[in-house]
Amino acid sequence: DVMAGQVDLMFDTMLSSMPHVKAGKLKALGVTSAQRSSVAPDLPTVAESGLSGYEAIAWNGLLAPTGTPKEVIARLNTELKAVLESPDIRQRFEAQGFASTWNTPAAIAHSFPGPDTRDRMPSATRNAMAAKSTGNIQSSIQALNP
Repeated sequence: DVMAGQVDLMFDTMLSSMPHVKAGKLKALGVTSAQRSSVAPDLPTVAESGLSGYEAIAWNGLLAPTGTPKEVIARLNTELKAVLESPDIRQRFEAQGFASTWNTPAAIAHSFPGPDTRDRMPSATRNAMAAKSTGNIQSSIQALNP
C-alpha cells in the first residue's frame, strides 16, 4: 500500500522491507529497536531521530498446553536455548534483521498480560483487556512455569 501510494507510512520487519529499500522503492526512516540494526547500520533508531526512549519490538514465544509435564517444558526449554544460541541460527537470524534470543519460561510468562502485569499497563490497555477473556493465556502461562 505504501509503494502504491495508498498510505504514507508503515511499520514493517526488516525481512520484508529491506529488499524494497535497497531497490529504491521505499525509503527507510528508522528502526524501532533500541539499537541500530546490523542489516542497516546507517539507519538511525527512532529514539535517535528525536523520540527519546522509543522502542517497539516484536517477539515470538513457544507455548505448551496446560498440563504439559514440567520435565517436558524443561527439555523443550533446554533444546530451544541450544538451537537459538547456535552460531548458524544466530547468523541466519541476523542476516534477516532479527535477533536470536532466549529467555526462561518464567520470564516469558511474565511478559503476558496477567494479574502481575496489568497494573503496569496504560488504563486504555487494561480496559480493552478487561473486555476479553484471558483464561486461555493464563492456562498457557501456567504450563510454561516448570
